[in-house]
Amino acid sequence: MASFRGDILLPAPSWPSFYSQSRLAGKVPRVLQTEQDQGWKLTPETLEKAAKQAAPGWKLLILTNPGNPSGTCYSEQELQAISAVCRQRGVIVLSDEIYARLTFNRKHASMAKHFPEGTILTSGFSKWASVGGWRLGYAHFPSSLRPLFEAVRNAASHTYTNAPAPMQYGVAQVLKENAEELDLYMTNCVRILQAVSDYCHRELGTVGVRGCKSQAGYYFMPDFEVVRKGLSVRGLTTGDHMTEAMLEEANVALMASSAFLRPADELTCRLCFVCFDGSRALLALKDEPSKHLLSDEFLHKNCLPIVQGVQDLKKWVLKHQ
Repeated sequence: MASFRGDILLPAPSWPSFYSQSRLAGKVPRVLQTEQDQGWKLTPETLEKAAKQAAPGWKLLILTNPGNPSGTCYSEQELQAISAVCRQRGVIVLSDEIYARLTFNRKHASMAKHFPEGTILTSGFSKWASVGGWRLGYAHFPSSLRPLFEAVRNAASHTYTNAPAPMQYGVAQVLKENAEELDLYMTNCVRILQAVSDYCHRELGTVGVRGCKSQAGYYFMPDFEVVRKGLSVRGLTTGDHMTEAMLEEANVALMASSAFLRPADELTCRLCFVCFDGSRALLALKDEPSKHLLSDEFLHKNCLPIVQGVQDLKKWVLKHQ
């Protein structure tokens, strides 16, 4: 962002750091609000309007796909429509695809396929390889953006030196492994994550909590509009008020969507559904038929903290309806 000359376009909900990073780079991003009914995804119409209103010259769109905090994914058709606007309006895309290898249907659609000449694809090993505490990523620049690549590389040389040595050794070992083994690992992780995601969506839905079902990663954005009247009686009117009450009264920690550039009074939030022992769940998966959907019994045995958290949330919701 610091190396780019032009406006930053940032669809919301968005990973919070992008906004802060743009401000640190001396820019004020144009926040493009999306809608729940459209899967929290940017539409060509919204992009077209924002690009027209931006200053003359190149624009940089930061697109997170799969989404964080939404967990939803763009289709090939949706990306094709967005790429058409980008070509017409001089928009370069920074496509954050860090969760791509955790797409539940294993059919990730990449912006780089539809807009190869104008897409900078960023990804890494932290998410799919289960090393979230470490960071080793990469950015792929097309040859058509060579000048920007040179500027970014020069800026980076004054910002950091190298990746942590343990991470270098770990990734080197991973890349030497059999590709089939790595694919099996991701397939098994996705199988568990999808079952947990479906459970969260289904169970919260039984008490009137809506939300777009997650399609990748380990995030879900439930909408607790159903408790607005009950909360207002207590003087609680914002998403932050609600999540604070949930933590104190249901012992469940969620993050209000206002942290992701949504309106403060919106009662949506991010639910991260990986608070369980993943190694135990992977080990138990060996005894499950490979093509069967994982049962609630499996989740109770191997993902109990998230099951208990969702049930506690349901009780909390019922008290406020």
